[in-house]
Amino acid sequence: MRRIWRPLVMTSDKLASAYALERRTPYLARDLIEFSYRLPAEHEISDPAQGERILRDAAKALGLPREVWASRDKRGFASPVPAWRADRGPTRRDTPLMKMTAIGCGCLGATHAACMAELGHEVLGMDSDIDKVHTLSSGKAPFFERDSDDLLAKHIASGRLKFTASHQEAAEFADLHFIGVGTPQQPGTDAYDLSHLFDAVRRLAAGLARPAVVAVKSTVPV
Repeated sequence: MRRIWRPLVMTSDKLASAYALERRTPYLARDLIEFSYRLPAEHEISDPAQGERILRDAAKALGLPREVWASRDKRGFASPVPAWRADRGPTRRDTPLMKMTAIGCGCLGATHAACMAELGHEVLGMDSDIDKVHTLSSGKAPFFERDSDDLLAKHIASGRLKFTASHQEAAEFADLHFIGVGTPQQPGTDAYDLSHLFDAVRRLAAGLARPAVVAVKSTVPV
């Protein structure tokens, strides 16, 4: 347990995030956890049938009722994951979790789109370069990124990943949009060229008919 408590908490957080549900994991200070696991057993268990000695002794010293500090009825915390899965029906691998777009399908955008599809989301990649759209739609990446071809082919075949050259189609497809267009450095200066980013935002906004979340993944000056 001294080594696995952190992965357990991280797994719990990831499961909650995967289902877009809130789950309040108790605050665990690393120093406190490590201190607890260094304690001798006799400080943790007063007899074989009653653990949590430090908590019980502290509760007794604070004057809490005997039914609290002497109780052996341990109910514990039931993980909500089975209930989440029951409420959502099939597993996330069978049913898309969210619909989203990736606008700008270079190395950044196409890789993001493929990874989101791998996580279980339904993704539409959009790029103004029609040749790039055709290449990606065939399950091939127009750049080198390890395993990208396999992911593209896998999720194009599953129907979870598609590509288009239409801003309007992207705007109508989802309410969550990731923009990853190029922002190259301007010649002879340290400034970024943000024209592609501004153009992508304008074209997307023109097609939106309802509120949407737009996240910029492009490199921008700060």
